Amino acid sequence: MFSHNKSIFSNRAAIALSLLVLLFSTPGFAAETTSQTEPVFITIGTGSVNGIYYPAGRAICNMLQHDTEIPAILCSVEKTSGSTSNLKALAAGSFEFGLSQSDQLAEAYNGTGDFNLALVNLRTVLTLYNESLTVVVRADSPIHQISDLKHKKVSTGLAGSGGHATMHSLMQYMGWKTKDIKEFYDLSNVRAMTELCEQRLDAVAFTTGHPYNLLTRIAGECALRILPLQGPAVEKLLEDSFAYNRTFIPEGLYQGINDTVESFGVVATLVSSRKVDKEVVYRVVKSIFENLNEVKKAHPLLGSLTRINMARQYRFAPLHPGSIKYFHETGLLDETSPLR
Repeated sequence: MFSHNKSIFSNRAAIALSLLVLLFSTPGFAAETTSQTEPVFITIGTGSVNGIYYPAGRAICNMLQHDTEIPAILCSVEKTSGSTSNLKALAAGSFEFGLSQSDQLAEAYNGTGDFNLALVNLRTVLTLYNESLTVVVRADSPIHQISDLKHKKVSTGLAGSGGHATMHSLMQYMGWKTKDIKEFYDLSNVRAMTELCEQRLDAVAFTTGHPYNLLTRIAGECALRILPLQGPAVEKLLEDSFAYNRTFIPEGLYQGINDTVESFGVVATLVSSRKVDKEVVYRVVKSIFENLNEVKKAHPLLGSLTRINMARQYRFAPLHPGSIKYFHETGLLDETSPLR
């Protein structure tokens, strides 16, 4: 009797073992099982370490430490030359996320400006803060308005940066050609500001949110002014493109700059691709919004973030499905909201 039962047990064990071997040898089974537990790696393209995109990207990565879902999302930050290069890298699949100015995102999505092809897979994740085109001169400079820059030595930032592209857009609206202004395409803001103080440059142009740490430091080392950006060319640019808006650089942020300065600018935007998994984007957005008070502490400029603005200022490219999912769940968007 015992021998018979042992035989039955052996047969059942052999059948079970055969089924397990068959199951795990089935194509896709092992990969599917593994994919549920292995970490997901994402990279955020930012900008210069001395800029604001880099600490903003780090703050976003840090918020994912609060995400306890499986698989874990492991996040890294990549320093880059800025908006234009980030968008092209996103389109090529080099990054999962990137930070960009709204004007560059609009041009990339529509295939205009520095983008020969429309990058139609780009998707808005959320928006952050306003950035102003900022043109800085020495306090003793004879340059007092934007038209005075003609035939002067001006740094417009690194090629691939948003500030470089925005300044060139303004030049086009002013009817200037390349020969009308001497440009230094290869200067970072740090190098350019040093050159300005040492009188080897006449002006430095860049887009940034304010306060900007680099400008705070340099204004303490040499006397500076910020040019007001006004006039017909600026008005026409604002009229033609929804990606720009009028901005004001507040008084008292920088030593020696005691008046509010009128400018125009863009919206810093977190961007992804429609090819990035919906659930990954959903979890990134959820981590940011549910830990927004911590995000705000990462940089003074982030202190002004509000959930409503972050969810609804997305008119530059369509919202990512992962963002739509979270915004609908939390009531930040309703079914009648235009999603483009």
